[in-house]
Amino acid sequence: MASYFGIDRFFTFLKTVKDAGGIKGALYKLYRWIEYAPYYGLEYDASQVPAEWYGWLHYKTDLTPDKDPSRPCYKWMLEHTENLSGTPGQFMPYSTTRPKIEPWIPPKKC
Repeated sequence: MASYFGIDRFFTFLKTVKDAGGIKGALYKLYRWIEYAPYYGLEYDASQVPAEWYGWLHYKTDLTPDKDPSRPCYKWMLEHTENLSGTPGQFMPYSTTRPKIEPWIPPKKC
């Protein structure tokens, strides 16, 4: 039976479930997963998980970011952004130098 565990500032639900594998009296295994916000649709990936939730999701800590007093928060730390590679928002370097090679253009047939 799954239970709601937390929500990040991007409205991504983080859930947890206890499972004993059908063995009565066995130790429970705790599974953690993410249900992405509905506005992502099918366009989601792992870079959309904020760093503060990454530790909880991968069993590095049992404390959620809102309950962890030792989590650093400095003024130079930036807000989390997802990886924008392959989208219109991706980084494109700007170069002012001429290219050192030129593309080959096949000769035109008459």
